[in-house]
Amino acid sequence: MGFFGLFKPNLEKMERKRDVPGLIKVLGSPDEELREGALQILSRICEEEHLEPLTSALSDSYWRVRAGAAEVMGCVGCDDAAEPLLNQLNDERPEVCVKVADALGKIEWAPRDDSDRVRFLLLKGSWVELADMGETAIDLMIESLNDPDKEVRSTAVRVLGRIGGRRALEALTRVLEAEKDESIRWNAVLIFSGMGEEAIEPLLLALKDPVWEVRDSAATTLANMGEAAFRPLLQAVDSPHGYTRSRAASALGSMGDVRAVEPLVRLLSDETDFVRWNAAEALGELGDPAAAESLGQTLLDKDRGIRWHAALALGKMGEPGVQILLQALEYDGAYTKQDLIAALADLGEMRALESIVRALGSATKEVRWNAVIALGKLGDSSTVGPLAGFLTDRDESFRGNAAKALGEIRDSSAVPALLDALNDREPSVRGFIAEALGMIGDLRALEPLIQLLDDRDSGVRKAAATGLGSIGDPRADGALRKAANDGDDEVRYAAERALDVLARSKAESSSF
Repeated sequence: MGFFGLFKPNLEKMERKRDVPGLIKVLGSPDEELREGALQILSRICEEEHLEPLTSALSDSYWRVRAGAAEVMGCVGCDDAAEPLLNQLNDERPEVCVKVADALGKIEWAPRDDSDRVRFLLLKGSWVELADMGETAIDLMIESLNDPDKEVRSTAVRVLGRIGGRRALEALTRVLEAEKDESIRWNAVLIFSGMGEEAIEPLLLALKDPVWEVRDSAATTLANMGEAAFRPLLQAVDSPHGYTRSRAASALGSMGDVRAVEPLVRLLSDETDFVRWNAAEALGELGDPAAAESLGQTLLDKDRGIRWHAALALGKMGEPGVQILLQALEYDGAYTKQDLIAALADLGEMRALESIVRALGSATKEVRWNAVIALGKLGDSSTVGPLAGFLTDRDESFRGNAAKALGEIRDSSAVPALLDALNDREPSVRGFIAEALGMIGDLRALEPLIQLLDDRDSGVRKAAATGLGSIGDPRADGALRKAANDGDDEVRYAAERALDVLARSKAESSSF
């Protein structure tokens, strides 16, 4: 049975009869549409004479009725409504408190004293006005940090930050320790960022927050404080809390001070994976070759993310770091090798080319995979032959990545092998080949790509249209116009873009 039994109340009839008590009862309905309808009607028909039933409703056991009554009283706009509304300003439900504050604002109520004004402004979220009250507001702001309403607590944090001073600092520090809502803790960290050196201790506390965004914000703020925060951060490297050690490492890396190298090197042996990860990353930011040997040992870490960051860090240390990477590439460890291959390719280190080509013959799939991708990034035409051999690999992912790599190299000597593979049984591979042919831009691919516009797979048709746009030959115009009416949205869009390219090319040609 519903709130009113089996029958839904007739709001139109109740409005005609001006049944205020009945409409007030509807404010407690679980049906949102009914409640909203009753509110609108009460807002239209209620006058000062209805203040008594509305006042009684402010004490109803159901919070929705209390909130609705407060909203209606604000619409009535009667001065006599102020007293009963004030009595409800500290209702146990935050939703009611907010409606009461809104209603008091509508009737242009004047606060009796500072306490009333502070509470009213707090519920309205008027934090600038509250901050302007200074010490007058601080006691209630501190008390409001325990309010059940998140918005009230958030406003209190902002006000305390604006007021400043020792008491505000202590209260905001407690927010970092006790507040359950991460967004409020994050706001507290942002406030501390404008407080100067006195905020260092609270920010160090925030480094162990369970939420990454809060920790990261604190670390960034500390790093921006410069010398004042440097020694506290060095001490934080030895904290018993892994999060604190981790974010302290990040902050020290951002500061660019090589005095941090030794403590960061110690963290490369930390028991916690993410601490070692951040230490390697931080050493890379510092770029001091003094850490190169230790990072070289970290290339054998059991965690792939740490190996990866160690490799990238070595790449930022100039020739000493790169030499360690090149030497390590000759190790037999497959999992280390795959990360080194990827890192050296990202660094564009051509001296690794020969070793990476040899890695194409590795017995480990991951090593071969990274080698194929890496050769595409390095873009050397001498690797076209070895890569073309993967176009017939049993594994479709290798065939697709080989096609992508050949497209990135952009050497026309790859065209015959790509055309031979254009009938691959896997649509994704055919698509990669079509894109690669377009990137190379060789006219030998024109007719095969035009034919591919009729492929049964929409992804392949899209790739063919994109490839034809890259080649930019006007002979594809008719086929692309047909593709612009394809049943697939993405194919049509790709064809339209390709036609735009052809049109621009034609316009540029005619201007000469």
